[in-house]
Amino acid sequence: MNTRSDLATKTKIEHHLPPATNSRRRPDARLMVLKKEQNTIELSRLDRLPLYLGKDDVIIANDAATIPASFVGMTCDHTKVEIRLLAPMLSENPTLQSQSFFSELWEAFALNHLDWQTPTEERQLPSPLQAGSLIRIGRDLMIRIVAVDLVHSARFVCQLIPAGGQSLSTVIYRYGKPIQYSYHETELDLWDVQTPFASMPVSLEAPSSGFHFTADLKRRIQETAKLSFITHSTGVSDTGSEALNQLLPRPEFYHIPSEVYDKMANASRSGGNVIAIGTGVTRAIESAKSEQQREGRTDLIIDPNHKLRTVGGILTGMHEPGSSHWKLLQAFVTDELLYQAFDLARKEGFLWHEYGDAMLII
Repeated sequence: MNTRSDLATKTKIEHHLPPATNSRRRPDARLMVLKKEQNTIELSRLDRLPLYLGKDDVIIANDAATIPASFVGMTCDHTKVEIRLLAPMLSENPTLQSQSFFSELWEAFALNHLDWQTPTEERQLPSPLQAGSLIRIGRDLMIRIVAVDLVHSARFVCQLIPAGGQSLSTVIYRYGKPIQYSYHETELDLWDVQTPFASMPVSLEAPSSGFHFTADLKRRIQETAKLSFITHSTGVSDTGSEALNQLLPRPEFYHIPSEVYDKMANASRSGGNVIAIGTGVTRAIESAKSEQQREGRTDLIIDPNHKLRTVGGILTGMHEPGSSHWKLLQAFVTDELLYQAFDLARKEGFLWHEYGDAMLII
């Protein structure tokens, strides 16, 4: 039988899954279903998702909307840079409200401003920004570097300074853009990174597992099981720097309504399954160890050593071996089944990344 290292070595020498290169929503996206108890894999479609749900199951989606988190500006020496937000610098015990999420102070990082289709790992700044530096984003917005990380010089705390009586949220939406993906055919607009569930503007990258949902699919899920919503501020998934990536995820905010918490508890008692739509929802739910922890910040990393307490299933995108998302999936099923699924996905031409195909583990 293959060991984990054998399977990992085998995967490294085989080509990756092809990425989805546009933001087209596909309700008929392909779905790979991994059944834990039967140890089986089934090929299906996302619009057949209700067939795999039971009446006592609770399906949890993220209702966070995605905000502009990328700003292009000019330094005092006329160098063009891109600033990407990493996390708001809020109080120790904030409530997750949209008005408080638009903080003046942010943890952020900088990239050379090149064509957006240039991969982030090829866009590192030749020299770090200095504390006190000012970057002009537009007529109504400046960014001031407050403090620079002494170890990771591309990372810093910055202050967003609106001018002309403009509100902070106004200038963020006026000058900011969503974080772009270099493998896409066209530049993403803010609408392209919203899910059908989007409500509270708190995510820096989209909770993309909900992209392909439609009103009809939502209705049919509600006829079969219980669909509920939490809010989780999905953070940046990649900085382009291996050193900075070691600091991810940055603390992310979550809120689980009391009625949703009760539904999850009832599902466990009645033999139902709690199924998270996305890895972020999984991390948020697993962070709420008690009724008193339904809201807060989390930097929880789920890996093969994590024993899942509440979440029993997950609907997510296609992830590749070695990634942090892959390690989270190892908490649900065996390595052998995951690698079999990956090999099958590769042979069947499943699409990878944010707008790609999906995997259901139940």
